[in-house]
Amino acid sequence: MIAASFGHVSIIKKLVKYSEENAETSDAKNIIAKKIGLHLADEGGFTALHYAVFYGHHPTIEYLLQLGSDPNVPDIEGMTPTLMACVDQFQEESLPALIKAGGSLYHCNHDGQNGFDIAKRKSLLSFQTHKPEGTLYGSF
Repeated sequence: MIAASFGHVSIIKKLVKYSEENAETSDAKNIIAKKIGLHLADEGGFTALHYAVFYGHHPTIEYLLQLGSDPNVPDIEGMTPTLMACVDQFQEESLPALIKAGGSLYHCNHDGQNGFDIAKRKSLLSFQTHKPEGTLYGSF
């Protein structure tokens, strides 16, 4: 997480290389993710990807996504890395990579805001797709 928050792709690559060299099964990608703590979260629910997005380290974001980081994992406030990328225009630069990796702008944080609500910028309209259908039962 620290390497991601400071944008140190080289350190993350070294950790991955070390993990690859020490992987003993064919399911190396999952083992590597486990060994480097790719899916670990701190007390606030931030993963390495949350930190990389928060600080706008775009090469680190892309590398973490290549390793299998989930752009839809919420922190304790319901903010996913994808939603965090909607906060300002600098962070928004990472949205194409996050969305390509499966990031959703329709996820809502604990305040009920989705990515479009958070951004309130027309630039996000280019990312707008058909909203996923909800359940038919229990809604009017």
